[in-house]
Amino acid sequence: MRSLQYQEKKLYMDNVPLTEIAACWQTPTYVYSAQEIIQNMQAYQNGLQDHAYRLCFAVKSNSNLSILQLIAKQGWSFEVVSGGELACVLRAGAKANSVIFTGVGKTATEIAYALQEGIFCFTVESSNELLRIQKIAEELDIIAPISLRINPDVDSKTHPHISTGKACHKFGMSMEQAMSLLNIPATTSLFPQAGEGAHRADKGILRNNKYLQLRGIACHIGSQITDTEPFLLALDKMMAFMHSLEETGLHLSFLNLGGGLGIDYQNSSPPQIKEFTAQLSNKIKKLPYTLILEPGRSIVATAGILLSRVEYIKETPEKNFVIIDCAMNDLLRPALYSGWHQIIPVQQYENLLPIHCDVVGPICETTDVLGSNRVLAIKEDDLVAIADVGAYGFSMSSTYNSRPRVAEVLIENGKPRLIRERENYEVLYSAQIDYLVKD
Repeated sequence: MRSLQYQEKKLYMDNVPLTEIAACWQTPTYVYSAQEIIQNMQAYQNGLQDHAYRLCFAVKSNSNLSILQLIAKQGWSFEVVSGGELACVLRAGAKANSVIFTGVGKTATEIAYALQEGIFCFTVESSNELLRIQKIAEELDIIAPISLRINPDVDSKTHPHISTGKACHKFGMSMEQAMSLLNIPATTSLFPQAGEGAHRADKGILRNNKYLQLRGIACHIGSQITDTEPFLLALDKMMAFMHSLEETGLHLSFLNLGGGLGIDYQNSSPPQIKEFTAQLSNKIKKLPYTLILEPGRSIVATAGILLSRVEYIKETPEKNFVIIDCAMNDLLRPALYSGWHQIIPVQQYENLLPIHCDVVGPICETTDVLGSNRVLAIKEDDLVAIADVGAYGFSMSSTYNSRPRVAEVLIENGKPRLIRERENYEVLYSAQIDYLVKD
């Protein structure tokens, strides 16, 4: 993380001592660098400036209102996957017409809400979803702007739990299915063995439909991708597909390549944003469409830490455990898919011998491990910073074991401020119905 540095053996973030933040707002607490978020955003903008583009922040990665406001002020759009995320974006002051609504399971309520707010477009993932959008749009007498999410059958070479672009995944539709919705025979060079397929009620639904406006084509092949090759292969397939649509007289306005660029959690050597955008720009020089990207992790992950305190150091015949006050309910990535995060002591020592240990939380699960096989020079009551948690950190947190969710702090212009209060115990039961008979 560019924003972290030691000064006189104490860890600082953007020149703010983390000990000061812990003293003011206790632990565990998520802390974010506004400066690093903006730098990551500007890297995308600078790399794509020679071509028409739209950048949409993937709200699933971090939905804090202050961070959404920061991103909106840079002129970015947003990609949401639920009605709740749309509500957060609007509450943060963004315009509905800057929002793309993605996701395989959009409910009727969510679709109606998004239509009435006037979003930029839906990314449609199935023919049945398209029929539902058409029906609701007709009932509301609103034209629904859409794009079709194509599954390009590309291996993103990432963790299986966050790979989304293979034919076996639940996301998107095949190119042949998309052709059917447009009533275009799938007999082009893209489908040398394909025929028109079975006759379906949804065949040709997009041709001259009063309530559906097809604006573009989209794909998204996965998350935490550390190689540009899958992106470039998906881009080639998508450009070829859009060219085949052009040959039928169908002219669209954008190609959405989705997001998924990874960061360096542990010696994974992903491409820098500058390198990634340069390779994309080289391929799209003559592309007659706006390019849309939906980055999330690569914008906020490196800008966030989780500040925690050591409660106990426990020695056993097998190994040592450093037990801290944050847990898997606060940061799920390590337990969910073995996500690795650097754990950094906030205080450095000259003469303290390091110990080989697992860093664990207090949750009653063996999987509550924040970092295994670490070597740390640390004592009880010390602070640690868990790095690169700005994406899919707080947004995936829960109240498991009835642990209230933690505070969030944003450092902006050298000053820290609270952007989410720490929950108290009352939050855990305030929404529940109490059937106990009261005296």
